[in-house]
Amino acid sequence: MKVGYNEDIIKGFAQKTGITGDPRKFAVNSDNYKKWVQYRCDIVTSFVGEVYDMVRSIDSDLWLSAALYPDVDTDKARILQDIRTLSEKDYFDEIFSMSYNIDNKYVKQNVELYVDLIGGRS
Repeated sequence: MKVGYNEDIIKGFAQKTGITGDPRKFAVNSDNYKKWVQYRCDIVTSFVGEVYDMVRSIDSDLWLSAALYPDVDTDKARILQDIRTLSEKDYFDEIFSMSYNIDNKYVKQNVELYVDLIGGRS
C-alpha cells in the first residue's frame, strides 16, 4: 500500500469531490487523478498553515523553514506538495531546495528557479 491512501483520506476525497473509486487506479493525468493530486496537496498546505499559525501564536519571532523537493512543477504530482502555493502563502521564513546532484548545472538551474519562486521575499 502506498503512503497516503488511507481510508479516511480516500473517503474525504469522495465526500468533497463526489468521485468514488480507488485513487490508485486513476489514470495518470486524467481529471480524477488531477483532482486527487490537488486534494492531497491541499491537505499538506492546510497542515503547514495550521503549524504556521500555531508557531506564530506561541512566539511570533520563531522562524519556520522548510527543505523542499527541487522540481517545483513536477513535485505536485510526484510528492503531493504544492510548492508554489506554499511559497506564495509565506508560511516559511526560509526555504531550501533539496537540489542534491553531482551536476552543478542542475543545481544552478534549481537555485535560479527557487530565487524566481521566492521573488523579493526573504
